[in-house]
Parts: sequence; C-alpha cells; structure tokens
Amino acid sequence: MGAANQLQIEATTEDWDREKAQEAFLRLELQNKIAWEELDPIWVEAGSNRLSAIVLIPRKPASGQPARFILIRPEVRWETLPLEKLPSVLGSLGLGLGAENPLSR
Repeated sequence: MGAANQLQIEATTEDWDREKAQEAFLRLELQNKIAWEELDPIWVEAGSNRLSAIVLIPRKPASGQPARFILIRPEVRWETLPLEKLPSVLGSLGLGLGAENPLSR
C-alpha cells in the first residue's frame, strides 16, 4: 500500500517524531483520496514524543477481501495483517483493549 510505504519513509526521515508523522499522515493521498478519510491511525508512543509503531486500519475493507490492518514500525518493513490479529498486536505494543471491546473476544 502506497500510503503505508510513504508514511514509513516520512516517519523514518523525521526520526519517528509523533507530531511530524501525524502531519505527514494528514498530507498523504490514497488512490486520489485523502488518506485520513480512508484510514484510522493508532499512534503508539515510545516516549519523549517518539513513536514505536503506527497502526493503520482501513475504514472500509476492500470489496471481496478479508479485513486487514497495517503495522508500521521502525527498522522493519511495514506489514499487512488480518484484522483478527489486531488485539494481540496492540497488546504486544503495550496497548490493551477493555473486556467490553468486541475485538478482545
């Protein structure tokens, strides 16, 4: 996905600064649409305004395709994962989901 690749490049260029990565995300385009209209980001901070990961969740899965999300981390190429893995990935990043959240079941 072009948006994930571009966001990873921007975040790396800016040393994974949260504010600069968010600004870059707001400028991204995805198939002639603004990325933030198509993707919900989760910004995972490592501390001191630095990101340890960015999770991008498409608002609408591609027609006929299983629901997936994108995980972007420093020094590792971004990857696309099945949506059912989101709770375990968020947990591994130090983000927990409450028991009332349907994704945690």
